[in-house]
Amino acid sequence: MCISNRVIWSKQIKPLPQPLEPLFESAVAEGYGMVEWRSPTKSGTTVPETDLISRSDATAEIRRLSESCQIDMAYHAPQGDLWDFGVLPPQTAVDRLHECVNRAVSVGATYMTFHLGITVGDGREDGIRQGGDVVMSVLPESEKAGVCLCVENVFDNCSVATVDDCDVLFQHIDTSLVKLTLDTGHGNLCGCLHELVGSFSDRLAFAHIHDNNGLKDQHFVPGRGIIDWERLIEDLDRANYSGPLNFELREEATLCELKKHWHNCNG
Repeated sequence: MCISNRVIWSKQIKPLPQPLEPLFESAVAEGYGMVEWRSPTKSGTTVPETDLISRSDATAEIRRLSESCQIDMAYHAPQGDLWDFGVLPPQTAVDRLHECVNRAVSVGATYMTFHLGITVGDGREDGIRQGGDVVMSVLPESEKAGVCLCVENVFDNCSVATVDDCDVLFQHIDTSLVKLTLDTGHGNLCGCLHELVGSFSDRLAFAHIHDNNGLKDQHFVPGRGIIDWERLIEDLDRANYSGPLNFELREEATLCELKKHWHNCNG
């Protein structure tokens, strides 16, 4: 069966303080089955003053809209120094990841993607393992709430960037319940996109879909960069991937246009 017949089509939204209803209604009108909420970032760090999901009135509205629009929710946890789970003092890291899980629950999210943090030098593997311990500490809570925890492959000096990094993490985490968010752009920058799919097919639960030129994290529409999408789609088919395909873009495109890469556009 072709991957396009199995997956949930998803769209990441980064709302600034604004009416939320049009964002949800437009996603439904385009044919999306899920939206991933991500608070705005600046230079790679979540901006606290625009983080609507920290307000109870906003989370209640988000949940109401997702239910009334009959669209599923995913959540991208904050990122930056305050959420470097492999670097922060362990109890601080646990408390902050607990907070992220609570935010995911507050909007009814069934998936939560997060970055493990930044670790460099000789302590890299230790930082990855510490981050894994932090994840394990919140796993019972997230499992009870029905939130799938998904560590994202990142790039540069981030702690989960390569196949080797993922090996360290998933060998340390003695459970199949912690999953991987495959970020296609990040994998392309690291030169390990296809290897990640092949090596961790049993861990893939969520995917961030975007393209780039192999030099910068540009979040292009698929086909505007250098990713071999035909090969990647074959990889995902071979892995029997059936999770969300979440478009994480910095430019506009209709879902129909995006689906062309999966030969599934009917409009």
